[in-house]
Amino acid sequence: MAGVVAALVVVGLIVAITTRSTAAVPGCAPESTSATPMQSGGITEFTMPHAESDLMFPAVDGAGNIWFGEMHNNRLGRFSPSTNTFTEWHPTGGHSGIMGLVAAKNGDIWYAELAANHIGRFTPATCHFTTYPAPQRANHGAGPNGLALAPDGRVWVTLESDDRVAVLNPQTGAFTTYDLPNPDPKSIVFPYGIAVDRAGIVWFAELSANAIVRLDPATGKMTTHAIPTAKSQPDEITIAPDGTPWFSELTGGKIGRIDPATGAITEFAVPTDHGPVPELYDITVTAKGIVWVTSSGANALFRFDPAAGNWATVTLPHPGSTPFGIVAAPDGALWFTEGAVEANRIGIHREG
Repeated sequence: MAGVVAALVVVGLIVAITTRSTAAVPGCAPESTSATPMQSGGITEFTMPHAESDLMFPAVDGAGNIWFGEMHNNRLGRFSPSTNTFTEWHPTGGHSGIMGLVAAKNGDIWYAELAANHIGRFTPATCHFTTYPAPQRANHGAGPNGLALAPDGRVWVTLESDDRVAVLNPQTGAFTTYDLPNPDPKSIVFPYGIAVDRAGIVWFAELSANAIVRLDPATGKMTTHAIPTAKSQPDEITIAPDGTPWFSELTGGKIGRIDPATGAITEFAVPTDHGPVPELYDITVTAKGIVWVTSSGANALFRFDPAAGNWATVTLPHPGSTPFGIVAAPDGALWFTEGAVEANRIGIHREG
């Protein structure tokens, strides 16, 4: 195992670190397990093969398979809807910390390993793992968390512990990092969810700073947009098919939309029939423009139609399931993870 640091260049707020990947391990032994679907109230659930998987974010690949990280069991998992089969791998150098996860068009699966402090790439066709150590300021880990693919093939990641975002060039192994403005050096802005629009503009949520940030990679310019609701803790962000960023508020009880041209933020309060603190987490937008957000506090999926301005609630069959991640498949199906260790399931909801 050998690593090479080729360059360190500082330009304004941009620090470029070139690091060659050092942990490419071919070959692996996946585990496959069949699952029995459980149907209730418009939701179908599948129980994980291993107890206490601690599931986070799902992604859908080009073949319609669902991918996810199992934080507690140090596994990368795939579910095939066509066969109701789970397949699992043990990632190279993993420390049970897979957070952000995305599926590339070429079939590669990219993930952020928070505990192991690296970005991972898995190529299913060759059963090959490659890891890229995340750049960090000191001896502590940088905290890679949110992950997003850019149109040019580069991989963006939030470094929550270092108050930075970074982008990886898979061709060279080079990371470019961007220091985030912070008026209070005694605190951190805590960058969390991240997304990239079709023009290559990067959008990310600052959970502690209560803001959404726009980053133009061409110039390095960052524009911070404060969220009207104080202490809302924006966590996840996604780009709708029309190019509009949408975000969730962990404690604000709202979802938000930001106008990419003006930066104006519009918030929409979720239904309160499940309690005043719904604890919103992941967010996705379907091809038809319908917004879905998970609520661990309400144990539900909230559906919002921006055109009509109305909400609908889909309550999960089992109390305390703690829905975390959600993704809209190309066919319109909503796949979600149930993060509670007692729940230990993935689920699908199709609109009737």
